[in-house]
Amino acid sequence: VEKDRQRLLLPTWITPSPPRAGDGKHGKLIAEEWHTLGLYLLPFTLARLWGKLPLESRKNRMLHNYMDMTTGLTVGAHRSTDDDRTALQRHAMISYLSGVGRLFPGVAISPAQHFACHFSDIMSFMGPTHAWRCYAPERWNGLLQDVNTNHHAGTTGDWFHFPNADAFESIFR
Repeated sequence: VEKDRQRLLLPTWITPSPPRAGDGKHGKLIAEEWHTLGLYLLPFTLARLWGKLPLESRKNRMLHNYMDMTTGLTVGAHRSTDDDRTALQRHAMISYLSGVGRLFPGVAISPAQHFACHFSDIMSFMGPTHAWRCYAPERWNGLLQDVNTNHHAGTTGDWFHFPNADAFESIFR
């Protein structure tokens, strides 16, 4: 994976995954690093490792299953949507979860995975996800984790300056 990470050329707007991701020395990954690792680097590496194996082999079926998942996630995150993309997202996620059932019998799907099957309905109703996805809250979580409160709950100190800070701060009291 590390050799592929070094060889993979990503567009400048994509945050690269860190060197030796998953190594205990690295620390935890942030959402954008997971995004790059899961949707760009791992498909590249898995296709290189398992793509030429016989179609009926378990690893090749796992590769195709993973690609169904990445297709569903990628199409679901497009900045535009239409009926064809909605149908592709639905098909990819149902194919992915069906594949999980065949590849890992007895493993239950999570509520988030179940939700992914209905995401195409939300795409049809609300449009593209870029206006309402979770990156902003994820970044706020990262910012808040770095704030030194010295275990004094309910105070934000001088770092928190915007017009409605007092109203926002009152939520935490």
